[in-house]
Amino acid sequence: MEHHLRVDSSSGADRVAKKKTNEDVEMEVGGNDFNSTIFIGNLPFVAGEEEVRAHFAECGSIENVRIVRDPRTFLGKGIGYIMFTEKEACRNAVDTKNGSSFKGRELRVKKAVDPKRLEKKQRKKQERLRKEKHGSDSEEIPDKFEIDSEDSEDDKPKAKGRKGKSYEPDFSNLSRPSAGL
Repeated sequence: MEHHLRVDSSSGADRVAKKKTNEDVEMEVGGNDFNSTIFIGNLPFVAGEEEVRAHFAECGSIENVRIVRDPRTFLGKGIGYIMFTEKEACRNAVDTKNGSSFKGRELRVKKAVDPKRLEKKQRKKQERLRKEKHGSDSEEIPDKFEIDSEDSEDDKPKAKGRKGKSYEPDFSNLSRPSAGL
């Protein structure tokens, strides 16, 4: 069986003295080429990099395999990434290996997404949901709540605009922690 060694960083002896873009630096330091990388979910916790490499070898030439592991126990967390040398191999892996069985588990295989891009997408989704729920951008969450007289004994606060008494929480009676804590 062929073994592979991954080196995350090295000394600066082999660095080239040319001006690099941020993308070039990311490629060298972290190997973040999301165009040719897949995300694998539902991996067995005891799966090794070489076993995963062998399972995906038929899809194309693999540059790197990384299984996300717990830093204390070194057991896999059930997810990993494979970087292929070509984009076509990445597409092939998503098409052929999604739902495939690996050590008794059905793998989820998707194209990897840049975390910055994913964060931006999630923010836009939350903004859209907020607009749908509350109307326009200018509408804010009410500062005061009203209690309906028909509420239960624990007087649950309701949004302003409904019938009932106005309710503003009073925090003045809360004690402050002593300096010794």
